Amino acid sequence: PRRTAGARARLIVLADTTEGAAAAMSVAAFNSVIGALQVAGAQIDLAVAVFGDGQRMVERLRSTSFIAARVTQMPERPDIESARSLAASDPDVLIDLCGLARATGPLFAARPARAIWSLSGTPQYAQPLVDALLSSDHAAWPAVVAQMLDRVAVGASAPSAAHALHAQLAQG
Repeated sequence: PRRTAGARARLIVLADTTEGAAAAMSVAAFNSVIGALQVAGAQIDLAVAVFGDGQRMVERLRSTSFIAARVTQMPERPDIESARSLAASDPDVLIDLCGLARATGPLFAARPARAIWSLSGTPQYAQPLVDALLSSDHAAWPAVVAQMLDRVAVGASAPSAAHALHAQLAQG
């Protein structure tokens, strides 16, 4: 899908706030991802889709530069309506921090974002549901974020199909 107007990257982080080992891994990954994203905070519109307690996620975000991030409560089993709800914000990337701990396969199959990334080193979905795996080396994430922002900037500056057609017609 073609990106709509705006130069800021739109990201959705899919996280889990429930109790247990999978949620604990999600918390650690969430903190690392948010830390990497905060470096480029002015260039990012962040939303968080949460399994578990949405209010707990709001509290986590209060200590970051993303205090105004939109938090969406996810149903236990996301469906096509969940995908439509997430896709409504026209996200560039959905970063999955839940992996196979949640039944997100149907959500990913509906392609709610231009790209879906997951974490390597944890049980996760593979292609074609997931486009890329983020390194479990959290030190590499700022470089990944910078590359993503570069791709978004190129896409945002490219002329739309309507502009290209208008230019062709104007030339004769």
